[in-house]
Amino acid sequence: MFEPDLMAEITPKKGAAGFILGSSIKDIVKKIGRVNWYESNANIYNKCLQNHGWIGSVYYQSNIGKPYHKGMHSSEYNILKTLIYKNNLIRLSFNKTGKLYVISLGLGYGKSFYNAKPSDNIKLLEKYFKIYFDNQDDVFYLYKESNNDLIPGICFSTNYRVSLEEAPEQIIEFISIHDWSLQ
Repeated sequence: MFEPDLMAEITPKKGAAGFILGSSIKDIVKKIGRVNWYESNANIYNKCLQNHGWIGSVYYQSNIGKPYHKGMHSSEYNILKTLIYKNNLIRLSFNKTGKLYVISLGLGYGKSFYNAKPSDNIKLLEKYFKIYFDNQDDVFYLYKESNNDLIPGICFSTNYRVSLEEAPEQIIEFISIHDWSLQ
């Protein structure tokens, strides 16, 4: 069985843990081996708590503006899949065509991004970047100090999910490596 590299570099908009954005779910499943699959309504949270390997979640998303129901024709919905390693240590999210577009790194991931990893204070990043809280997505984005450019392909979720003004001390729970153009 493939063990993810928990000390692999975190490269925004590219990859982490031995996975590369844009990879197909078919290739990744072949690489990791056994996956126990569940529908998204199968209480995935509890499954993650007991998980020692990989589990998969299947979500059916309506593409016609109506809620999904079992009687829908296959052209009326998309199938979205997620692979979860251990207790949300790594979460791989795939688009409707089966391409990896988000790698989420949770508590226990060993490599840091500019000295900050899950379980560290988000303020560690202030030494290198401006930190911006997006209240639409409840995540933090980073901007270069020099030219105010967004660092694409990375964001951070914390334990409070509010601005630093509202809660100055926040712990990183997840680092998301993503390529929204693949969504």
